[in-house]
Amino acid sequence: MKQEDIGIALRDLPQSIRPRERLISEGPEALSDYELLAIIIRSGGKKNSALRIAMMMLQSFQTLYQMREASL
Repeated sequence: MKQEDIGIALRDLPQSIRPRERLISEGPEALSDYELLAIIIRSGGKKNSALRIAMMMLQSFQTLYQMREASL
């Protein structure tokens, strides 16, 4: 996925590059950590897409493992 696609709402992306559709067609190995996390997040808000939120979370935690180990 290209950097400029991260700020776009998932519903506005072409189906061929949407994370959920790619997960189904290509499997989890084909997706980045932030794309997998965006699938879990499901939707963003007015200012940030689920992809952008996922990317910001991973920038804070570095990996999904560190995120899992973080306290509330």
